[in-house]
Amino acid sequence: MDFESIFSDFGIEIIRRENLYFLRYDSGGIVVRMEEIEIFEDDVVRAKQSEQSAYDVILRIRDPNKLKRQ
Repeated sequence: MDFESIFSDFGIEIIRRENLYFLRYDSGGIVVRMEEIEIFEDDVVRAKQSEQSAYDVILRIRDPNKLKRQ
């Protein structure tokens, strides 16, 4: 599948594939374990703001009860 990398910083990469957005990040501890999660367009904007914002997006998607959508 073709994709377009639209952002890479704060230890994350945001890609667009078939008009959907995905966030790639290293979820591993000692070894690299890349994960890819689908995110909404407003999450793209939020994740690009700062390292903390990117982390908040990941937390909210991985555990919706931990961080409520703002």
